[in-house]
Amino acid sequence: MGTLTGQRPAPDGERFYRFDVAQAVKGPIGTEIEVRAPLLVDANGRPVGAGVDAGVLARLEGATFTTDSCGLTDPGALLAEADEPRGGWIKLLIGAAILASALAYSLRRRRRRG
Repeated sequence: MGTLTGQRPAPDGERFYRFDVAQAVKGPIGTEIEVRAPLLVDANGRPVGAGVDAGVLARLEGATFTTDSCGLTDPGALLAEADEPRGGWIKLLIGAAILASALAYSLRRRRRRG
């Protein structure tokens, strides 16, 4: 997720877009990234200009990150998807172990009293 800060032409008619990275969602990247793409346009077909916040879905081809207009998304939606809770099964097993311990303790106390 980042903010488009500039662009420059590539030799083959595509462009290099530079983004300031606000938050890396997947993989280690720096605070700035340059992505090669054809002309990036928004959902209405208008070229994306500097200062636009975007979630960028890019792939690494050789030593160059590449994307296209379909790889741009709402940054909030991208972060919501990336921030899914993890470790659900482990949490469930720990909870079951705590419950089993509490039940065993309660049954043992009940047998001693009765």
